[in-house]
Amino acid sequence: MKETTIPHIVKEAIELEFGINIEFPEEIKGDLEKEHDYLIWDEAGPSLSKNYEEHWSKACEEIDQLVDDGTVYFNCDNGIVVYLQ
Repeated sequence: MKETTIPHIVKEAIELEFGINIEFPEEIKGDLEKEHDYLIWDEAGPSLSKNYEEHWSKACEEIDQLVDDGTVYFNCDNGIVVYLQ
C-alpha cells in the first residue's frame, strides 16, 4: 500500500507547478512522519500549510473526497494517508 501525507502531496504539486525542490534534512529523510512535521511545523521548514494555502486546501479537499469514496484512509493521529486501492 502506498502511504503519503497531505504536506507531501503539496510538496509534489509545488515542485511540478513552480519547479521548487524542497530537500529534507538528512536526519529525517525517509521518515514519513518526521518529513510531514518538517513540511508544516518545523521553523526551518517551508510551512506549506501557510505559504501555499491554495495548494493545501486543494489537497485537503481531494483527500476528503478519496476518504468519502473509500479509496484512502486518513490517520488523524499522525497525518498519514494510506491508499487502499
